[in-house]
Amino acid sequence: MKRFIFLLLLLSLVGMNCDAQMLSAPMTSNRIFTAADTLQALHALFHRGRKWGKGVTALAPVAIGIVLYSGSRMDMGGYNMLGGNSTAPNNYAYTTFLGAPVALTLSLVGPLSWNTNTKDTEQKIIRDYEQRRPLNKRTQRRLHNQLERMLMGTTMLSR
Repeated sequence: MKRFIFLLLLLSLVGMNCDAQMLSAPMTSNRIFTAADTLQALHALFHRGRKWGKGVTALAPVAIGIVLYSGSRMDMGGYNMLGGNSTAPNNYAYTTFLGAPVALTLSLVGPLSWNTNTKDTEQKIIRDYEQRRPLNKRTQRRLHNQLERMLMGTTMLSR
């Protein structure tokens, strides 16, 4: 069982994006961003958010399944919850009580990210940008980070 959980954890980590751990080089470029660069960055920003939300949402049932399985196998004083005899103590309680918050977090954060990065929201923000309306602070911060990634040559649309 430990190998199975380790394998699932390893498989879930393979697909994660590690851009946040990249060291950023000092900005030495004299590149001037145009409106087309900003629009490309906005598209990449929302695409990445939708992709991340879908991935986390896909991992949530796996985490919930592991928690439910380990909860059903916990030692309950000689009987497990499935009704079979269990005489040896087991470590399923650790998986249940430590995995439950992780499963709950994944099942909430994934759909929330997926829902906040919809194509409708993207089009609304692009329309506001094209009409020269100010973007909200959160979008400005995310756009700034995305433009820095584009400056370093790691655009999210090329992945």
